[in-house]
Formats: sequence, C-alpha cells, structure tokens
Amino acid sequence: MSSADWHAAYEHFLDEPGAWQRHVGWARNDRVLPISTRWDYVFAVDANGVVWANLDEDLGGELDRFYPEPPAQVWVTRHRQEALLDGAKTYPWLREWAGERPFDAVDCPKCGGKGLPEPFICVCGNAGWLAPEEAVALGEDIPLPDHVRDYLLNHGRMHLDDSEREKLRLLNLGATRSKNFELLLRSGNAATVLESLLEQGEDTFFEAICRRFLREHEHELITNRCQRCNGLCRTPRARQCRWCGHNWHDVAR
Repeated sequence: MSSADWHAAYEHFLDEPGAWQRHVGWARNDRVLPISTRWDYVFAVDANGVVWANLDEDLGGELDRFYPEPPAQVWVTRHRQEALLDGAKTYPWLREWAGERPFDAVDCPKCGGKGLPEPFICVCGNAGWLAPEEAVALGEDIPLPDHVRDYLLNHGRMHLDDSEREKLRLLNLGATRSKNFELLLRSGNAATVLESLLEQGEDTFFEAICRRFLREHEHELITNRCQRCNGLCRTPRARQCRWCGHNWHDVAR
C-alpha cells in the first residue's frame, strides 16, 4: 500500500478543498484526507490507510453508538468499506486500500452481493459482502466460523451475563474434574444446570453466547480485521495478520 497517492491528494485538498472547506481544520490538525460523507458523519483516511470518522452534524444517527467520542478510528468493517469505496469515486486508488474480500465473508443479503446503484449505499458499504460477525449482528441466521467464535469468546467476556458466567464456570470445573466440581454435583441446582448444558451441547451454548454478544454489544466489540485481506486477527491489538502475514508494527497507534 503506497502512500504517495495519499500525500499528493492531501496537499491538493489543503490547497483546493472546495465544498469540503469546513473540514480543512480537522484535515490539517490530524493529517487526514476527508474522502466521504453521509448525513451525519464525515470519513477521512490517513497516510497509513486508517479510516477515521468525525461528527459532521449531530442527528443522533446509528454511528453515534460506535464512535461516541469523534474523531475516532473506524473499526467496523462495513463502515470502513463504505468510506473507502465511496471515496474511490474521487480517489480511485482507495479501492485497493479497501482490501480483498475475506475468505469467511458472506454475500450481503440486502444487495445480493452486488452493492446498490448510486447514490444509494447498502448496509455492506456497497462492498457486496459482510464479515460473518457483522452479518449476525445485523440479524442474519448464519453459523459463526470457529475462528470468529473463538475471538468473541476470548475478547468479549466482559459482556457475559451472570447465568452465562456460571455455566462457563461449571463447564471449566467439569473439564478439570476438581474436588470443587464433585461438591457442586451434590447441589441439585448445579447438577441440573450442568446436565442441561451437556444435553444442549457446548458448541450450541458457545454459539448462543456469541450471537447475543453481537446482537447487544456489537458497538463495543472491537473486531480487528487486516487492512489488506480483511481477515480477522487473533486479538483486538494484534498488528500482524494471521492469514496473509501483512503487518503494521511500524504504524503509530
């Protein structure tokens, strides 16, 4: 990903912002290039390909939940795709910066995988695909891939409710067959809960937890996807892609 095009576009924008004049201050202060706007937010990209969102007009829109303290880094894949693909109408090189369709993506059910004709923008950002966790968050009934489920279980535990936390504790104790577990089995309630869990199946239980996370807390779950292949990284703070090897260790946070 070359930044030469960005630098040329950035300098030109500062000299001739046109209708974007009101965003020059932000562009100059944060060294970002405004590339796309919707009715309430404006998107910009920096020289490293990181997309940022800033409040343009306070209309109480859906993005307020995701980026409550703008300007903020855009981490939702469909929002990033929307910004870059819309910006590519002015700066064609941004299409490459949008990255590839990831191997775990699903066709967007809203546009049939084709995006919407101008001037409309689909929920997928006109990419034609959705990351599986975002498809589920939007109400699609698809199974979550194992690597996505593992990511959510490992990094979304703060969103467990009391019932889920207790069931996980029982499953963990059951796996170790500790003395505490044997004592718990003498408790009618614990034994009943564990029996129900085993009957339901661990995979079904874990899937249900992840789906609830996405339905209720998508705006709080940072899904760190690679800028090049859009594959899901191992952790929210990872700086190298597990799938394509792309790394961004030299990029300032």
